[in-house]
Amino acid sequence: MRPRAIFLIGLPGSGKTTWVERYRPAPDQPFAVISTDRLIECEAAQLGVAYDQAYRRLASKKLAAEARRLTRAAVERGWDVVIDRTNLSAATRASFLRLFPPPYVRAAVVFAVPWAELERRLAARAEAGGHRVGVRALAVMAAIYDPPGEGEFDLVTYAQG
Repeated sequence: MRPRAIFLIGLPGSGKTTWVERYRPAPDQPFAVISTDRLIECEAAQLGVAYDQAYRRLASKKLAAEARRLTRAAVERGWDVVIDRTNLSAATRASFLRLFPPPYVRAAVVFAVPWAELERRLAARAEAGGHRVGVRALAVMAAIYDPPGEGEFDLVTYAQG
């Protein structure tokens, strides 16, 4: 079976991490989850600060570089890799897609959730002590969304997060 690179594409609160928690590859196929949120959570735990404080301290380029390093390590082992980031722009996705040589199958799962539901989920996450994503930040992210393009992925599926 060919290893898979699975890109989760969606706004914060759309269900990407929930999808990861339910993902079950073939029993004999190891996999890695590359998650910017998990990297920030680890940094927060090491520093003894809240997620938001760790996020502000970390440069986005440093996070992306660490995510690419972890991706390369998983690819060297031939593991399935799930990229659990927003992956909203084609340029951002391309910087990761380059890391997956043949025989990797490049798949995308696109999460489409109504705006009001995203706002509800993000408010509930923040109220429960999770990290906050403001409506303004959400709108900026939505504005840069590029749908998967022709030939970008071998397989594209849509989920109702």
